[in-house]
Amino acid sequence: MRSKSKSHITQVAMKMFASRGYHSTSMNAIAKKAGIAVGLIYNYYSSKEALMQEIVEYAMAEYNDRMREMTKEAALQHDLVAMIEAAYTGIQSEVETWLLFIRAMTEVRGVDFSKLAEDYYFQKLEEVAVYHFLEQGIDDAKDKGDMICELVYGLILDYIISGDLDSLRRTLDNMIKFIITKWEVE
Repeated sequence: MRSKSKSHITQVAMKMFASRGYHSTSMNAIAKKAGIAVGLIYNYYSSKEALMQEIVEYAMAEYNDRMREMTKEAALQHDLVAMIEAAYTGIQSEVETWLLFIRAMTEVRGVDFSKLAEDYYFQKLEEVAVYHFLEQGIDDAKDKGDMICELVYGLILDYIISGDLDSLRRTLDNMIKFIITKWEVE
């Protein structure tokens, strides 16, 4: 029962932090939405910051697990196009998670975001991109791999801010065309 209560609190708080923001979500509001007394939250978490810290760690682990599964074949085959496509597929199912990360990074002090640096998808995307460019005999493969990661990350952030999935799709398609046509060695 104890872990069920804690899990319920975490899920409710995660949704509220993602949709309303950190500062606009009080512990009382979380308790009310969860249908519990606020004191129960403090049995599990010493502060709102501690609650957010656990949520960020949990969300990142869950996100990494889902992206690991989604990109397993593409990573094994060093398929850069499939890895970029995974960003599009992943963002559609991970909007709330990304919104939570952005809100946490911009609104919360005292939360350790080092877990965000351990992002599986972007580590694998960079490895696959570097492999792709090295295989093509392209100079500065590492720099181009970094650039691909930064572009995809920026596109995800743009989508979260704008909500324009069609624009994300068009831009990713153009990125893929550019990679295939401009960076292929003849």
